[in-house]
Amino acid sequence: MLADSRYEPLHIRSCTTLDRTGVIALWETVFPDDPPHNAPAKVFDAKLAVHDGMLFVATDADTVIGTAMAGYDGHRGWLYTVAVSPGHRRRGVGTALVRHAVAALRTAGCTKVNLQIRATNLAVREFYESLGFEAEERLSMGMHIRGADESPTTAGAGAAGAEPAPRRRIDGNQDVPLEDDLVAPDCRIGYRHGGEEGHPLTYHRTEGE
Repeated sequence: MLADSRYEPLHIRSCTTLDRTGVIALWETVFPDDPPHNAPAKVFDAKLAVHDGMLFVATDADTVIGTAMAGYDGHRGWLYTVAVSPGHRRRGVGTALVRHAVAALRTAGCTKVNLQIRATNLAVREFYESLGFEAEERLSMGMHIRGADESPTTAGAGAAGAEPAPRRRIDGNQDVPLEDDLVAPDCRIGYRHGGEEGHPLTYHRTEGE
């Protein structure tokens, strides 16, 4: 898939283990302030372990220049880690990645895609709105259920009767930066497919959905 014919050979495809070094290097550049639980190597390995083919990379020749991660649980789709290398921004790469991820979610049966951006990131909001996303009045909440350095096999292995970890609010599930290095969480945006072209429709969620 080409983002713009002026910038061939740009292709978007599902990520493989062979892309690990390039993806981690890109995320370390684009997400320099990510907290430990979003460490690039950890996020990459955990996503590929799911085997859903929804971590996408944009490549220029053999170089990873962009990523987009999607997830679908059978109810809603989510978009994460939209990132573009600084040297390849403003070329439509981010737009192509988002559209590719949304198309994959649609194929999987998803009817609505969510993402989270910081409420103050107006430029990011405008970018997603240009692609058909709409802001929704929601409060984003989260809770860490495993320590940043805790593996799945050791989770829950604490001493009997130990006090549970305190609940903490986090800024969404994942940062979502775009070409201009703006990142995301706190303002939830939804997109629902409609018609053959997947044009966005106004969508009103009922309480408790």
